[in-house]
Amino acid sequence: MKVTDYRRMITAARDVARNEAKNNYPNQYVCTRGAWMIVRQGDELIVGDGEIEYRGSIQQLTGLLEKFPNADEISVAGGFDASESKSDYDNGIYDAWVSEWDVTVWTKLQ
Repeated sequence: MKVTDYRRMITAARDVARNEAKNNYPNQYVCTRGAWMIVRQGDELIVGDGEIEYRGSIQQLTGLLEKFPNADEISVAGGFDASESKSDYDNGIYDAWVSEWDVTVWTKLQ
């Protein structure tokens, strides 16, 4: 796959999660929590939520593969929060993690 294919998959997954949040929290302000890289080795989470922000580059992916040569899977994940208004959100009054998404971008060949 090409990088553009992965970006399309990530965009589609993020759009599904955003629509889910908007459907479950109608007439509310829905805000992204951002996107980050996830690195797994077997059942172990080597790099978890929020540790490495997703930048959308092939260099970031290859850098993770160099840094974590024993990784089995790398994915990009994100989520959304919802609040009554942007003002409430800015003041910390919101429901966290009302939806989330995850796309695997690399899997170790067996």
